[in-house]
Amino acid sequence: MNKIRLIGVFMLLIGIAGHFFLDKEINGFWIGAAMGVGIALIVIGKVKKVW
Repeated sequence: MNKIRLIGVFMLLIGIAGHFFLDKEINGFWIGAAMGVGIALIVIGKVKKVW
């Protein structure tokens, strides 16, 4: 697993943990943004490795 994908998995896990443990009214946007960036890094890391 390359570094980009590892960072993506880490950010996705932080987003999931934040979704369950933090107040969603205040931090909802940032939780979603962290999860979205994590998923994007996982996909980009896989595509970059193939190309």
